[in-house]
Amino acid sequence: MGGVKRFLSNSFVLVAGTILAAGLNYAYNLLVNRLLNPADYATFGALMGVVMIIGAPIGALQTIAAKYAADCYADDDEGGIWLLLKKMTARVAPIGGLLFLFFVLFSGPIANFIAQDDVSSTTKGVIVVGAGLLFQLLLPINRGLLQGAHLFADLAVNLIVDAAGRVFLGLLIMWPLATAETGASLGSVLRGEVKVHDSWAVAAAIGATVLGSFLAYMMALRPVGRWAQKPARQREFDLKKMLTFAWPTLLMYLFTTILLTVDVILVKRYAEIGTGLTPTNAGEYATLSTLAKLIFYITGPIVTVMFPMITNLVKKGEKHYRVLLIALVSVLAGSSIVLGVFSVAPNFIISKLAPNYTHVSYLLVPMTVIFLFYGLVNLFANYFLSLQKYYLLVPLAVGSILEIGLIMAYHDSVAEVIKMVTIAQMVALLGFVLYYVRMKYRSIKTWFMV
Repeated sequence: MGGVKRFLSNSFVLVAGTILAAGLNYAYNLLVNRLLNPADYATFGALMGVVMIIGAPIGALQTIAAKYAADCYADDDEGGIWLLLKKMTARVAPIGGLLFLFFVLFSGPIANFIAQDDVSSTTKGVIVVGAGLLFQLLLPINRGLLQGAHLFADLAVNLIVDAAGRVFLGLLIMWPLATAETGASLGSVLRGEVKVHDSWAVAAAIGATVLGSFLAYMMALRPVGRWAQKPARQREFDLKKMLTFAWPTLLMYLFTTILLTVDVILVKRYAEIGTGLTPTNAGEYATLSTLAKLIFYITGPIVTVMFPMITNLVKKGEKHYRVLLIALVSVLAGSSIVLGVFSVAPNFIISKLAPNYTHVSYLLVPMTVIFLFYGLVNLFANYFLSLQKYYLLVPLAVGSILEIGLIMAYHDSVAEVIKMVTIAQMVALLGFVLYYVRMKYRSIKTWFMV
């Protein structure tokens, strides 16, 4: 009974921290949306998408670190956790350094690919992204160690510090840029009445996220660092074996991140003055995407809790369909509530959250439908991963490739891109449903025959 209570309390702490951090991240995106003009906000969204795609496979290192740290924790080998941190950091840090050099040396071509309008501003943002990758790739390792060592409260606080840091630092950095010429009040800035008109605007917005992650990285060292002086047992930490063990997880992270973010990148890429999709339209698309991601912020923690529960039940040989059903109903309920609220008052919602974009409120519901489908795709992907059914990669790969191809072929307007992304998400979801039916065919057939 004590173990169950401990599991539930730890789950509650981590989920509460994840939800609060998600809310702060959502708030930061809304803040940046109010401070930047549409074209710059589209650039910000595209560059953050690039960060997420690059970080997705490396981000799966958190799962690897958690697994091996949990092994050390179970063996009462606290010194081994510190040794694991040193070995994984030594292997991953050079990758961050190489990525930084790559982003600096090729900042111009990368900026030219992403933006057709203000290449100078985008180039500065690209360099800041590269600088952030120096240590942002290490943060998942630290968090994985906290997770594996059952330091769930520290992990929750770390997530909150990361998100809160970018909100505070973003306002601290960007407020002076917005008021340098006008001397506008903080209230005017927060209401979106004053925009940042500076070539460093995008770089500043990204810089705040980088600094927030830096604070989180340093903070994560404190709880693990207390084991630095403890002796470690002899054990193997072969990173190649770790990566071989986790390659399906790496690919799943990559494909789900592509499905989540590549549309914003490509819309910015194809936005061009004088065409059907302008830089301003790209900003409108990025704004609608930010607002609709509320579904993902709400349903994501549900999937986070479901994954270890099903993994544990599978390991014990117990039935797990009830957990899947509860998670499925919860995701559908949360998504439906958001979609319902947005459907009833789209203009009111946008007027309060992104007041400069009320003219595209009619597209809020179609955009939100995308994330309803994505929430279900994410649920099924994690479900099959917990079962170690790696065919999950097929619908994810098909959906990702289809989304990229459709946007490249059809991008004449924001509405058209939304349709293309919706089709890709539906295809991925249909693939998972068919896979599940095939896997459970005998059970379903028996149930109907009863």
